[in-house]
Amino acid sequence: MLKSKRLLLAPLMLLAGCASYEAAMLTTLPVQSAIQSRQNPNVLVSWKLFDQQDSEMYLGRDLIAEGYIPIQMMIRNNSSDPMYLNPSNFSIPLPSTNEVANKVHTSTAGRVAGWGVPGLILWPLLIPAIYDGIKSREANAALDADYLAKAIKEQTIQPHSSFNGVVFLPKQMANLPIEMFLVNQRTNEKVPCSLFGHSDR
Repeated sequence: MLKSKRLLLAPLMLLAGCASYEAAMLTTLPVQSAIQSRQNPNVLVSWKLFDQQDSEMYLGRDLIAEGYIPIQMMIRNNSSDPMYLNPSNFSIPLPSTNEVANKVHTSTAGRVAGWGVPGLILWPLLIPAIYDGIKSREANAALDADYLAKAIKEQTIQPHSSFNGVVFLPKQMANLPIEMFLVNQRTNEKVPCSLFGHSDR
């Protein structure tokens, strides 16, 4: 009897391996590595190309394995004018944050089915099926919120302030130089920034 109870409880001990999402906050990039805008030397852009370890640390998943290269950018607006940032003002089309996040979601249905089908035969397995399904949904929701918070998005960078965020570069474009521009909201002038040609990174 004791042995059979242990067998029934054994799957519950595996709950510690349920889906989860944890990621570190983005660090501040050094100003020494910043590139000045040709139009306005008071606008500076620093960047960091994530490797697999960086991706797993700051985004909780290996995005490179899924076909995306995360690039952290820090834009410093040391001018006296507000600067408008829009992801559509990059020289290459960038995938949406939702597209990238969906690629690295845990499969809630798959995890539930993995427990639930055997649970039709051995009912205690339905308990971890339900629990793992809930944890998978929670992990995906946390991932979505974190990616949305960290991704570069449409906004105004106020004078003497900065923005620190991530863009997701399709892997097939990894060797292309990237340019982007801000818009000076006082003068409506474009403020171009040549970021990098990172084939040597």
